[in-house]
Amino acid sequence: VVHNDRLIQLANGRLILPASYHRYVQNNQYAAGIGLFFISDDNGLSWRQSVNCCYPPEYLAAGLMEPGIIELKDKRLYCWFRTAGGCQYKSYSHDCGENWTAPVPASEFASPSSPLSMKRDPYSQNLAAVWNDWHPERSVAFVQGSNGRSPLVLARSCDEGKTWIDHIVLENALDHGFAYTAMLFAKNKLFLGYCCGGQPDCQSMLQDCCIKSIDCKK
Repeated sequence: VVHNDRLIQLANGRLILPASYHRYVQNNQYAAGIGLFFISDDNGLSWRQSVNCCYPPEYLAAGLMEPGIIELKDKRLYCWFRTAGGCQYKSYSHDCGENWTAPVPASEFASPSSPLSMKRDPYSQNLAAVWNDWHPERSVAFVQGSNGRSPLVLARSCDEGKTWIDHIVLENALDHGFAYTAMLFAKNKLFLGYCCGGQPDCQSMLQDCCIKSIDCKK
């Protein structure tokens, strides 16, 4: 499984595509997701798998899902995973994606089983993250049709992900779900594209999409 808008290129030119592998077992069931990383050092002509994978803790029944990566200023790679454990999980690589630390809870990103998106603003160099934040001040009750994926929240970090500030609720409809965000920065603007479906005319959040523009802070 590969989430949309996840392929990244490092400062050294390396391409990395994060994925989650759910091995089929039996009775239409799939094993807990394992984090995989596909690497290309020739601009995508050939690909190989990283030296090691990210294995989920046993208590995460669905495992590690829909990973994403961002390169930090100190050259470490930060990877996050969707989980069903009440928050995103995170892992780091110190060697350009070859080896990864054991995943641990990213408590700063409380969330249902839904993905997070993160990118660096090339103008301010701040990090921006979008996810379904279940923080008490921003969360809303689960309603059938949203899959628990409301509200949709944007926040920024000025210290390479150590702290997150300026939380903005982008969407909070109780009968819709919002997820699978793609992010594109322009000067003074952030464009977000994401799924936004809901009830009563549909069974899933995935069939409708929207685009939103946000003014960026310096």
